[in-house]
Amino acid sequence: RDMIAACEKNNVRLSIGYRLHFEPYTQEIMRLGQQKIFGDVLHVSAGAAFRNSGFNHWKWQKSMGGGAMMDMGVYPLQAARYVTGEEPVSATAQTFITRPDKITGDADEVTTFQLEFPGGAIASLATGFHASFNYLHASAEKGWFELEPFSGYGGIKGRTSKGELHFPNINQQAAQMDEVAECILNDIPLRVTGDEGLKDMIVVDAIHKSMITGQKISL
Repeated sequence: RDMIAACEKNNVRLSIGYRLHFEPYTQEIMRLGQQKIFGDVLHVSAGAAFRNSGFNHWKWQKSMGGGAMMDMGVYPLQAARYVTGEEPVSATAQTFITRPDKITGDADEVTTFQLEFPGGAIASLATGFHASFNYLHASAEKGWFELEPFSGYGGIKGRTSKGELHFPNINQQAAQMDEVAECILNDIPLRVTGDEGLKDMIVVDAIHKSMITGQKISL
């Protein structure tokens, strides 16, 4: 909120580095979900994780912004939001430590979380430093669509209940920077504003609260 306010006060453009919003497979998934091409989205499953064995890294320290949820967890959170095109109304989370003999930090190693959306969709999401996985699957009234991997820097693949998706794998950061530069130069609205990051952080805070209380947190 401070970053958004400072940029507004000083007439500076602020864009969050969400490269996937500029990636063609992701843009198609957004279209399929938000335009209800297969009817209402009923359930979203997504996960992003990697095996982190560097135990002296800052990512194991919660005070430094570490933890699986703050790192990889934003990818499945984003996926649920951009597939449905809605903001969740509740969040519930669970967290686990699989290597207590090695982890000395206080950040989360494995987190699973569930979101409810106002249109009725449910999201079952996962992240972690314990294993490697990267998938997105959406079930709708009249079919399904998925990406696997869904948040890599390249090699994204997708298909729907009607067949394979075929789009070019691009340099995502180059597409992002080119468009942001064009928006700044020509005074065009940004695709990803600071508000997009704020919306994620509101949910992340609720997930962290649910980790501690074990309760469903209303948003």
